[in-house]
Amino acid sequence: MTPLATPPQHNLKLGTFWMLLSLVGYSFNTLVIGRLTGGTVHVGPWTAMMLRGVIGLITVQVLAPGVLRAGWKKLFTQRLMLERGFIGSLGIVGLYYTLAPLGPGKATLINNSWAVFASLMATVMLKEQLGWVRMLGLLVTFSGLALLLGVGWDLFTTVSFYEWLALLGAFLSALAVIAIRQLSATETSALIFASQCVYCFLIGLPLSLAELPLMTGSQWSWLTVAAIAVSLAQLAMTEGFRYLTVAAGGTFQMGLPLVIATLSVVWLGETFSATQLMGAACILVGSLMTVLSRR
Repeated sequence: MTPLATPPQHNLKLGTFWMLLSLVGYSFNTLVIGRLTGGTVHVGPWTAMMLRGVIGLITVQVLAPGVLRAGWKKLFTQRLMLERGFIGSLGIVGLYYTLAPLGPGKATLINNSWAVFASLMATVMLKEQLGWVRMLGLLVTFSGLALLLGVGWDLFTTVSFYEWLALLGAFLSALAVIAIRQLSATETSALIFASQCVYCFLIGLPLSLAELPLMTGSQWSWLTVAAIAVSLAQLAMTEGFRYLTVAAGGTFQMGLPLVIATLSVVWLGETFSATQLMGAACILVGSLMTVLSRR
């Protein structure tokens, strides 16, 4: 996890390895958080977010000792680090806060539309090409989102608060991914990841203080394991974007909502209507068209 002297280079094998590893960790974390925040013995999303930040910082210190000591000032003074850390943490709020009311499957399907937003942003900010196939993919994806959300003529009455929040989280996550792509040319994956951990902790701590003394040992254990899994997944994704374009990296993340939605139906009893299933399929197909195509 050392800084690169040149801009990130495309390496499909390395990028694939890191992205697949990240999928495993993200899936486990999302399902555990969804079960705990939506269970009869409630655990708030802020507590999960705070612990994610703490475990992430410990992971960075173990795997890359000295990185935080040498570069901690950048986390608060460098613009791209702020975008990756603070904005990326707000994107996590958009996911964690909607897992219980929407269901892990639906929340993740909406949140993972970040890949489409990121592809659009990359054409302007990183000069990555956006051809006619990708434009068609965008239309398919947004049509799928409309079906999944049950969008009518009046957006503000047909789309719920939690659905808007999930969409906002996806948009903010896309901004964070663009920052990751830019930072990976000069900074280590560990420091880039640490920027998010710091802000997750700072945002989540004050809102979780009242809940901490009430948590059981089992809840602490599950949240800790979930935080470790997502920390490793985040490092793997950051490393993957070192070797893939934003579009190509987003392709692998499209498998995440499919896995989570399937497991959520089986494990948590989440349900989808026929229209929502059609929308979910459109989101996945359109997102794949957007991130895979070179035309």
